[in-house]
Amino acid sequence: MSLIYEFASLAAAKAARITLDLNRRKSPPRVAAVSYGPNKDQQITIYFPKKRRYKPAVLYWSGSGFLGCTGDERAAAHKFNRLGWVFIACGCRHMPLHPFPAQIEDAFHSAEAALGFMQETGMGKEIICAGSSSGALLAANVALDSLTRASFGIEADIKGLLSVGGILDAEHFFTRMNSVRRGIISAVSRSSIRGIMTFSPITMIDEDTDVPVLCIHGKYDHITPYANAMRFIRRLNGITCRRLGSMIEIDDVIYRHFRLTHGLWIEDPSRSRIQREIFRWLGTLG
Repeated sequence: MSLIYEFASLAAAKAARITLDLNRRKSPPRVAAVSYGPNKDQQITIYFPKKRRYKPAVLYWSGSGFLGCTGDERAAAHKFNRLGWVFIACGCRHMPLHPFPAQIEDAFHSAEAALGFMQETGMGKEIICAGSSSGALLAANVALDSLTRASFGIEADIKGLLSVGGILDAEHFFTRMNSVRRGIISAVSRSSIRGIMTFSPITMIDEDTDVPVLCIHGKYDHITPYANAMRFIRRLNGITCRRLGSMIEIDDVIYRHFRLTHGLWIEDPSRSRIQREIFRWLGTLG
């Protein structure tokens, strides 16, 4: 039955995306693109709202397991722009042509490009890092790894981290899957599982961490276990002794992994409780 729910929800998400694309053709968004490398995917796309209401810009990394673009950033940009946020979609090179950790490197390069663009256009340096699924792992690395940010010359004021079905505890993520799936991931990424775990966001938390975090995760997520996000939030709040981390727990079988990461931003905002809670939280940061 859960598989039926999954296919039905993906079909609905696809239909909604087509409708959104048609509306976009009627009134194209204000966008700008900046390349930060020779590969076509090494590009950031800046979506401007009609009227900017919030100072931080949202840097967003899409999910898809580093294999390609899911298109969810366009739908997300529409929702953020509608409420007055500047939205910057950060692209990265894809596996298997570009072995891991090329994607981690590109996350920092894209953040560097975004901050450069923001400073050149007088937008300041306040950012919110956001991402879905594997993209949330990239967003978390940029938000939490201050040493690597410094090595890239990224001078940013990190106001928050938003994770949608994100991989935040890589060790928990990999140890819960069977050996065949781990072998496939290792072959596609051309990296060891242990090497990927090196970039696990949960290991980057320490007493000096001061980034507010919101995790959105479904209890029926069949790809990235719900406990993966819960373990991250508990560690964040425990080590820092502050209530920096919070969660939106989705106790609905329809919201399995792909329905959440591919379909959240194409929901009707007037009916989406999840979107309302996300933007309420974001409003406290901006």
